[in-house]
Amino acid sequence: GPVLTAECADRGPCAHQFTSLHQNGAFGVHSLVLPDDSEAHVLAQDALGNSHQVISHKPILIMEFWVGWFDTWGNDHKVVGVNEVEKSVSEFIRFGISFNVYMFHGGTNFGFMNGATSFEKHRGVTTSYDYDAVLTEAGDYTTKYFALRNLFESILVRPLPPLPSPTPKTVYPSLKLSHYLPLWEALPYLQRPVTSNVPLNMENLPINNGNGQSFGFALYEMTVCSGGRLHANAQDEAQVFLNETSLGILTDVYRDIDIPPITECQLLRILVENQGRVNFSWKIQNQQKGLIGPVTLDKIPLSRFTIYSLELKMTFFKNRNPNANPNPNPEPDPGPDSNPNPNPNSDSNPNPNSTLTL
Repeated sequence: GPVLTAECADRGPCAHQFTSLHQNGAFGVHSLVLPDDSEAHVLAQDALGNSHQVISHKPILIMEFWVGWFDTWGNDHKVVGVNEVEKSVSEFIRFGISFNVYMFHGGTNFGFMNGATSFEKHRGVTTSYDYDAVLTEAGDYTTKYFALRNLFESILVRPLPPLPSPTPKTVYPSLKLSHYLPLWEALPYLQRPVTSNVPLNMENLPINNGNGQSFGFALYEMTVCSGGRLHANAQDEAQVFLNETSLGILTDVYRDIDIPPITECQLLRILVENQGRVNFSWKIQNQQKGLIGPVTLDKIPLSRFTIYSLELKMTFFKNRNPNANPNPNPEPDPGPDSNPNPNPNSDSNPNPNSTLTL
């Protein structure tokens, strides 16, 4: 994919030998646009014919033949029909075209390394990267696998070798959780918080040797002495609390929430979740996570933020050793002031989510 293309481009003339097929013809790599998902995995016959018009005297290799697609939160499970895949592969064989299957074996995104897309809106990719691949995430055979195997066997002189036995499976017993750690009790075990007059997005937090925060959560705390209309640009989603009481949710679409009337100063908390980073396109260069720009209450900017980074690295869990002695009052790290330039679009607030444990 992209790595091979970039490597070839560095070598000069061979860069022109890499093209992308489209049902309307063959185009340069940087001109590839797929109007819908169907064209991503089913190449029409005329596209294959057009490819020979462009590079008729050279071998053709399809770098990524998409036999499925990854899933994103909030969308349906993606499935590519067996007949569609089988038909496309039959055409490849007929035209003498080599191809790489993507994905041949489904996989798993562990931890916060799930990635995200940003076509119409930001969508985090699910932990499962099964991809409706030829082999499942667990390594099991699929109908798609047997269809391709039968197709290959029909054109080979020698029979294919016997299949390995499926991997053994087991059923794990249910576990009853005997302990849990509320977020508010976990704060003493975190690294020292950052203090700043303005909210800092994750990338600008002065942590990790000046590299900022890459993944996980960030908790922003500030003091408010009255209720009103709270406005904040949270990327990608945030839970809002007054002390320890859940008030609702903020997203990149829903950026406003009402703070109820209060008679004395309270601690306002905004817990922001990074739901995955876009891992392709020019959006890699400018995406930001956490609170972007000022936080306002009745259009008045709030200040004096205490910011906790919750990357949930192994050091955090080691500090949860029963013999560890947390610092009940962690000393905050001073953070630099910044001048964000927000341009949020207000909207109403969805239903609140009151569950919050680590």
